[in-house]
Amino acid sequence: MRANVVPAYPPAAGVSGQPSPASMTLAVGGMDHLLRYLLTGCAHSSHVAARLFSTLSEHRDLDAETRDLCDHLCQALESGALARN
Repeated sequence: MRANVVPAYPPAAGVSGQPSPASMTLAVGGMDHLLRYLLTGCAHSSHVAARLFSTLSEHRDLDAETRDLCDHLCQALESGALARN
């Protein structure tokens, strides 16, 4: 066992460094629906993924970069920027 290992990306101030189980569940659900949308074009999956990523963008147990990414994913889904061709 190694002692004094410094994480590659230290958590932001005020963040525990570990997402809550609820955040992890929402993230997995969002990615599942995003993938389903990208593979099938299912509009319902697109809406569900956008809603989940929007919720995640407000979770304070996630670092700012992850919240921004979730917000960008939500906006891209809502605007149709990820639409299948």
